[in-house]
Amino acid sequence: MTNWSIQLKAAGFNNWMEFMEQSITAVKDQLVILESGEKQLSDIWESGAMEQWERGFFHELGQVKDSVAGMWEVLTATREAAEKLARMEKDMTLKARTL
Repeated sequence: MTNWSIQLKAAGFNNWMEFMEQSITAVKDQLVILESGEKQLSDIWESGAMEQWERGFFHELGQVKDSVAGMWEVLTATREAAEKLARMEKDMTLKARTL
């Protein structure tokens, strides 16, 4: 007498193994594609495009730093003007009370 349940399980296992092999092959194929794409990007990145991008980035970074410094100067000048106005208001209020 043959034990059919063992054979059925073995057949299911073989099907699962084939599916896994196909899945692994598909993943390997995707890795090859990704590695190829990475190589192409790396070649571009290591070329003049990288240097040009860096120059542009650092130029813009410098502009941002200059803008922040300019805003800080305006803020400082505004604070000083506000303090002067507050002192002038105080002085004028005292003088008005003495009249």
